Amino acid sequence: MRKRPRRIRSFARTAPKTLEKKLIENARTLANDPYLILPKPLDRRAEKIVDKIKREVGKVYEIKESREKLEKLSKKRGLNGALAGTLLLVHNPRAPYLAHINIMGKEVVYAIRGKSDKEKLIAVQHFDDPVLRLMGFRDIAAKKKLCLYSWDNRFVCSSPDNDVPDDFREFLRHHLGLNRIDNIIFCDHLNHNEVDREKALNIEYLLIM
Repeated sequence: MRKRPRRIRSFARTAPKTLEKKLIENARTLANDPYLILPKPLDRRAEKIVDKIKREVGKVYEIKESREKLEKLSKKRGLNGALAGTLLLVHNPRAPYLAHINIMGKEVVYAIRGKSDKEKLIAVQHFDDPVLRLMGFRDIAAKKKLCLYSWDNRFVCSSPDNDVPDDFREFLRHHLGLNRIDNIIFCDHLNHNEVDREKALNIEYLLIM
């Protein structure tokens, strides 16, 4: 039996003033510092990957004053196209129509500008959202084998063989209400003596290392 492909439904409607204002404010922030959309690399390999993306972002920044050039670049489907489309909001501070999309039960709005993928438009226009900003880098992370960590006001990346950032471990521990010994985070129904791989082989548990 073939499964139907999962669809994300979206539709456009007149933009409420508060939503319109938020998107325009974010666009103006990016016009001053477009590199805010990028994760901070934690190792040399990740730095090389991010630097390549950073150069493309820099090219968009160079033409931020030209509406004509931004419109042309916004037709590209990548992250640079999404950034160019978002910066167009600075030139025309009205978003008469926003797309509304349901993501994991949450309604998300974004301005349709250019032809970039909707996921990248959402990530750029919501660069300050720890979940939504990940959407712009899913394909890059999969292709380049890059690990992304996003929480609160932190957005970082590293190679797969690097340890999970310690402050991200702490975020998970607090967020999920878990316990911790050294670098091991474990759930409540394990006691401290059972936090050992060999001792806990026959116990159902959640282990984050």
